[in-house]
Amino acid sequence: MKQLLLDISRKKIDAIVKELLEKYPERVNYEFRPFLLTGIHPSAMRAAVAAQAAAEQGKYWEMHDLLFEIQKGAPQNEAQLIEMAKGLGLDAAQFMRSIEMPEGQLKIQKAMAAARAAVYPSRLA
Repeated sequence: MKQLLLDISRKKIDAIVKELLEKYPERVNYEFRPFLLTGIHPSAMRAAVAAQAAAEQGKYWEMHDLLFEIQKGAPQNEAQLIEMAKGLGLDAAQFMRSIEMPEGQLKIQKAMAAARAAVYPSRLA
């Protein structure tokens, strides 16, 4: 099975993924895992944790897409994150509590490790 690693917005691949899932429902399994490029995107972990915190309120993809739209001006402070959360209709206090908890970053790190293992299985031996 070939694996594909994409560093693009979900919006750009939705149509392709939908078509593949409809055409090959028994052969295609779509999994989305974070694969952060922290070397070139210093705010990548903060953004991933923000998306994870939004997921707790059912708004992962909305936050993900918003973060991709503004990635050059990624949120650098709490006030910007709160505004984004409010703009998505999230409970801002709960959102910020989730961001501050170390479990969010740990969850992202584990998901990244799983993504690396799926893409580069021979490097883990």
